[in-house]
Amino acid sequence: MKQILVVIIISILSFPTFSQDKIYLDTTGQEINWEKYRAKWGADSLNSTWSYFKNDTQYFQLSKNLYLKGLFDYNQIRNQLEIITPHKIPPNWSIVIEYRYKDDLCTNNRDNIWDSTEITDRKMFLNDIQELLNENEIYFIVLFEEGIKLKNRKSFKSEYFFNDPDNFFKNKLQLTPTLCGTFIAINPEGETLIRNGEYRADQMADHLLPVNWSQFFHD
Repeated sequence: MKQILVVIIISILSFPTFSQDKIYLDTTGQEINWEKYRAKWGADSLNSTWSYFKNDTQYFQLSKNLYLKGLFDYNQIRNQLEIITPHKIPPNWSIVIEYRYKDDLCTNNRDNIWDSTEITDRKMFLNDIQELLNENEIYFIVLFEEGIKLKNRKSFKSEYFFNDPDNFFKNKLQLTPTLCGTFIAINPEGETLIRNGEYRADQMADHLLPVNWSQFFHD
């Protein structure tokens, strides 16, 4: 695993849409132009974004929450994961979660249904990452907000795509919808780092290295 904290400068996504109207909002909800919005979005600004439609207009809302941190009950989180999956998680393993939100416009698919083909395609990218994290004693799972339908076989021990029943993890970890999802790293002490927006699970796992973790959690 890399020994440095990897930072991504997020590139702008292009969304095909029938609407011609787009409105950009800063972190206070004030309307701004595209240039100011782009300058305020990304790793350098520590802002994330969420996009949604209202009255045939597409909105882009900035939030100053690229990184968040907290302290949660590790055993409660691990136990809940063991309830919704067929897995047993060693108590000394860290956990990395990729969390996907309902109505996310990150991709062209807006029907909140992940069929077997879409899941397989996504796993072609994630399988090697999952194996790498497991080799480093990090449990990896992809959770989907309630309301997203997954067409997969959740009883398979190799499965790692699961719904979040009653939005337990969304509520417990106080997650807010973010374009392209949220990534969460949790160590066995319950220290939790949240990174909102487009990212990678292996890059999120790099945060758990002591040299990086100490930048967020220190005495």
